[in-house]
Amino acid sequence: MTTYGPRIDLEMIGIRLGDKLILAADETKTCIVTRLYPTEVKYDGELLSLTAAAAKAMGTEDANGPRDWTFEGQTIDDRRTVFREWHLR
Repeated sequence: MTTYGPRIDLEMIGIRLGDKLILAADETKTCIVTRLYPTEVKYDGELLSLTAAAAKAMGTEDANGPRDWTFEGQTIDDRRTVFREWHLR
């Protein structure tokens, strides 16, 4: 079962409108950021949340968008963690 954390503000972690995210499990699958907060991406012609897009891309209901999508080689979740740690110093 998927658990959800707080919503991610993509702009806060360096992701902009129009940026391409890559599925960690299959780098041939990508989505485009269409809204920063709350997050929305375009995958396979549909506007979806990060998690819904990951689930569709992987063909499973057990997805966690921030852990399944990457940007510049890092998962969205890892980027958020680095941002938080940097700002808590």
